[in-house]
Amino acid sequence: MKKLLITLMCILLAISMTSCSTSVIGSLYQASKAKANNSNNTAESNQGGSIIDEIINIGHEHTFKEEVINPTCGTKGYTIHTCTECGYYYIDNIKDEIGSHEYENGVCKKCNQADYPTLINHISTEIIKANVTVIVRYYVRSFGMKSLIGESSGSGIIFGKFEGTSSSTYYVLSNNHVVYSAEMMSRATYIEYIITDHSGNSYKANVLANDSNYDLAVLKFSSNEDNYVVLELDTTNPEKETNCISLGQPEGQSNTITLGKVLDYGTVNLSETAASESNVKFDVIKHDAYINNGSSGGALIGYDFKIIGINYAGSKDPKTGNYISSYAIPIEKVIEFLKNNGIIEEQE
Repeated sequence: MKKLLITLMCILLAISMTSCSTSVIGSLYQASKAKANNSNNTAESNQGGSIIDEIINIGHEHTFKEEVINPTCGTKGYTIHTCTECGYYYIDNIKDEIGSHEYENGVCKKCNQADYPTLINHISTEIIKANVTVIVRYYVRSFGMKSLIGESSGSGIIFGKFEGTSSSTYYVLSNNHVVYSAEMMSRATYIEYIITDHSGNSYKANVLANDSNYDLAVLKFSSNEDNYVVLELDTTNPEKETNCISLGQPEGQSNTITLGKVLDYGTVNLSETAASESNVKFDVIKHDAYINNGSSGGALIGYDFKIIGINYAGSKDPKTGNYISSYAIPIEKVIEFLKNNGIIEEQE
């Protein structure tokens, strides 16, 4: 009789544990799902903690192993915790950050998702060393002296380097309208170009090539400093929705970093700019990484830190003056300009 009672108790306990496990799994899953659906984002971790505590205290103490479901980065995933003894499981961490991301300098090498604090730190300490300010000073000479009659400034990005014996020569991309003012050119008899690096050091520069039809210019300067970064040119234009970063000096704020996305491509009419300064007729990149006066000539880069465009214009609401969008010369046009002017050679 005693053996029979023990056997019946074991059977009832097994049935109880099985039915509880099934109902709780269903409740947990539905609770997690409902929470995820009720919020516009994703559910928080460890849904239904009180139910988990209740089932853990029944039968035996569960020993859990963890497995990430949908482990590929860029997709929504979650963690499933399964008891190694009885198979009971619960689910948590329903969010899109989970999975097998492989971050390098703040960007996942698989899906391009950013870990923003790490990304910004990398740009602000390393990538920013390619960022420069381009200053142009216009003079008139009289009686053996020169008098300053005007000054303008914009942004630029280092994209090339030639190592010499005592110093290195660096090549900078900027805009034609940064280095050429039709009004000032008509008056000036002497022009001075200056590159100021990310640390505030200034060097005399020369213009190697400029073209209003691309609104691009290349300058060079020499320095014996060795802490510059040379950014690589991308080879193809970015697609819509591509994450992008603008570097530059909007409103004179040095080494500014702004984030956005490529929105579209289209033509832009700069009605108040002389054709000899900017005469771009081809489709340009429209993006929403904030720029302002002084950003012209600055780099638009992707999350792989390659140059995908050169910023040259922005739009504002005529009533409020608020920023609307930014425009950049696409990298394929940048490469075309560089080849046309012998700055880089045709690749076979």
